[in-house]
Amino acid sequence: MIESQQTISVIYQELVQDYQRMELAQFSDLDKNREAGDKKKKKKKDSGGMQSAVASTEKIRKWNEHTKELPELETHLQTKL
Repeated sequence: MIESQQTISVIYQELVQDYQRMELAQFSDLDKNREAGDKKKKKKKDSGGMQSAVASTEKIRKWNEHTKELPELETHLQTKL
């Protein structure tokens, strides 16, 4: 009886160790995915978004070439139309 309990104990410990190894591997994968997601969010946040759109719109709003007469526009653009 004692021998069978020891055998069961050993089997149980092996199962628990396997589970713990798999759990650690899964947590490691989750951490890697989270870090990759954070980097992607930061890159996306830095590379555009609403702030960039507003800044571009403000630049467009300040365009005034369409209001200039042809000679003045040629001078402004340093070209001959």
